[in-house]
Amino acid sequence: LLTLGSTREGGRKGDCSLGLDDLIDHSEGLSLAMVPPDRLDARFKGALERLAAAAPGRVWLAARIAYGPADARRLDRLAEAAASAGVKLLATNDVLAVGAMLACRRAGVAIPQELSITGVDNTDLGATQTPGLTSVSTPTVEIGRSAAQQLVARLEGREFTAQLDLPFELVVRGSTPKPATRAARSSSSAKRAGRRAIAGPA
Repeated sequence: LLTLGSTREGGRKGDCSLGLDDLIDHSEGLSLAMVPPDRLDARFKGALERLAAAAPGRVWLAARIAYGPADARRLDRLAEAAASAGVKLLATNDVLAVGAMLACRRAGVAIPQELSITGVDNTDLGATQTPGLTSVSTPTVEIGRSAAQQLVARLEGREFTAQLDLPFELVVRGSTPKPATRAARSSSSAKRAGRRAIAGPA
């Protein structure tokens, strides 16, 4: 259980009974996205670094903002924290992803040659960028319809399915490179091995 709300220990609903140590102990096979707190203090950075060390290559830092005047500075600090911990910054919607694309354009960073960017929501905003934004298409209509059906069923005292597995789709556009073919990967690996051989001791 993630909460103590339905147990006899008297915990309030929403009180978390799992800590960072529990997550680290059971992190094998998991992909983790850390949602940063309001205060980006040393405790937050320490937790991020511990997660990154426990699940290398499987931790992302969500670019959570407050949609206020301090957001630009906050994103800079999140990017610094992600780089320091060796994790990637996760754009949680297309608006943030497009913002990242604009920042890359100003800095002269080529997309996708130097940096790949992916959004979430598959909006027209992302689709009309140059290059187009690769994004996760979420079934928002189905989510809304299912929520309404559950609400009506509750009000009428009928049974309903509490959890639904709804599909999503990755819409690939120009902001991410095409996956390499097996032949291309083999050729690239051979070239890297050749460079290592040439650079190694005689």
